[in-house]
Amino acid sequence: MRFQGKITRWQDHRGFGFITPNGSGEDIFLHISDLDDSQRPSVGGLVTYTIGENAKGKKAMNVQFVVKKAPIRERKKPSSFNWFKWIKPVVIAVVILCIFRAHIFEDASKPVDTELFEAQQTPLNTNTFQCNGRTQCSEMTSCEEAKFYLKHCPSTKMDGDQDGIPCESQWCRS
Repeated sequence: MRFQGKITRWQDHRGFGFITPNGSGEDIFLHISDLDDSQRPSVGGLVTYTIGENAKGKKAMNVQFVVKKAPIRERKKPSSFNWFKWIKPVVIAVVILCIFRAHIFEDASKPVDTELFEAQQTPLNTNTFQCNGRTQCSEMTSCEEAKFYLKHCPSTKMDGDQDGIPCESQWCRS
C-alpha cells in the first residue's frame, strides 16, 4: 500500500531525512537510495512511498515525488566568439567614419570667404537683438547682446552675482 507525506527534514550532505505522513503517525526514515526519481529531495517536497523495515525500524521505500520539478538543464557553453556577427556593424561604422572624415577635410580645404568672416565678427547693433529663448552666457556673441537679454528677456541666467553686469567672466569684463 502506498502512503503520502511531506519531507520535513533533509540532510543533503548525508543523503537522508524524514517524511511526515499525511494525517498522523510518526516520521518515517528516508534514504536517498530509496528514491525512484532523479530529482534531489528537499524539505517540503510531497512524496508517495511504501513502508519497509531495516535493522533500525521502519523506513520509506520506492519513494516518488508527487509533483516533479522540471529537470535542470545544463547550460551550454558558448563554442567560441562569433566574429562574423560583429564584422558587418564594424565595417559599416568604419565606412561612415571615413565618409564623415573626408567631408570634414573637404570643407577645410575650401578657401575662406573673408568678407563673410569679417561680417560675422563685427558687433551687432542692439536694435537687431531679439528675445529668442537664449538664457546662458555661452549662447551670447557679445557684451552688448548679453546686456540686451538681461534687460529685456525673461528667465536669463547671466548675472550670477546680481550686480546688473551680465557674463562678467566671458563678455563684459571690467
